[in-house]
Amino acid sequence: MDFTTTRYTIASEKISRPMTILMLGDLHNAEHGKDNCDLLAACRRERPDLVLCVGDMSVGVPGAPFDGAVRVLRRLAELAPCLGADGNHAMKMKAFGDGSYERYESEIESADVRVLHNQTCLLSVCGNPLSVTGIELPAEKYRKMRTPHLSQQEVLSLIGRRGDEDRYHILIAHNPQFMDRYFEWGADLVVCGHFHGGILHFKNGRSLISPYGLPFPKYGYGLFSRNGQNGIVTSGLGEHTLPFRFTKNNPMEIVVISVQKAE
Repeated sequence: MDFTTTRYTIASEKISRPMTILMLGDLHNAEHGKDNCDLLAACRRERPDLVLCVGDMSVGVPGAPFDGAVRVLRRLAELAPCLGADGNHAMKMKAFGDGSYERYESEIESADVRVLHNQTCLLSVCGNPLSVTGIELPAEKYRKMRTPHLSQQEVLSLIGRRGDEDRYHILIAHNPQFMDRYFEWGADLVVCGHFHGGILHFKNGRSLISPYGLPFPKYGYGLFSRNGQNGIVTSGLGEHTLPFRFTKNNPMEIVVISVQKAE
């Protein structure tokens, strides 16, 4: 296989029963085995209780097919509740104005994949009350060769305030650049992609470069914890534009998150 399985274990006082979350993103129409059979087999083996997609399963190029991404998402939705949020490539698809994004979303939502457009979904997983929010940032937050800024007021204008304190709050945010703001908002768990691991990441987990073209992003890859909150950034499952990464230090991956009750 040309991808690996990365595992994290985190804990929260809001969790009463252990649950397994499968996290993946940035497929960008890549194939891992014919029709992604290797990828789907690896996902099935994990027997997830919840599937989270952090965006960019397809590519934002005019005329690019998205049927492969649809097939993968359909199969994932057969494993467990499947929720996701859009990344910058979906935003590009919307901007084409040719109806491609609308067809894509219609096909995956017909398979019970829920795309959260600055929305929140309340559900129970393994008896744990969850609140899952997807944040969709404007295109200007993805412009290259600049240091972007996102204020907490902008976050609130997009997704409002965090709800019920007793629920375990998960935020799906494609872009990890603004992890500090996501923590400030109050997410218990933030899941992100977009940075593709930074071409490579060093032994300490530090990534080399961000998609902005800027070196050593603070939240380039891995697990980040702060005051009981956790953020996880995946290196993703595909490439686009410049299909290049040091796979020894930055393999493609699926992520399995074991969430347990804090002792």
